[in-house]
Amino acid sequence: MPLFSRKLENLQQLFLKELRDLYDGENQITEALPKLIEAAHHPELKNVLQEHRNVTKQQIARLNRIFEVLNEKPTGESCQGIKGLLKEGKEFASAEGDPGRLTLELSARRSVSSTTKLPSTVRCGLMPS
Repeated sequence: MPLFSRKLENLQQLFLKELRDLYDGENQITEALPKLIEAAHHPELKNVLQEHRNVTKQQIARLNRIFEVLNEKPTGESCQGIKGLLKEGKEFASAEGDPGRLTLELSARRSVSSTTKLPSTVRCGLMPS
């Protein structure tokens, strides 16, 4: 699978592609977090997820300002890395059994690979982990 879906001719195009990828990922997270918050049974996990949702909304606002300054549209890329993480989150949220499972699974994943601490190229699947 090629690293980029279309030919990039300069650094400006690469920069815009990365910004659009990040924008899509942040929007995917914002849309999915309410469901994960609802599925979480541990109050501390609920609080962490709500806090993450607020931070993610701030990130989207920052990205919107960047696109305005650049006079560019934020659409056009799909963040496959976040899409995969959210798919796993849905599987955990819908799993039957011990209600603490979601808490343990998400806590473990957060400690191993926090999406807020990774560059967008890593968390959106452009670089190998």
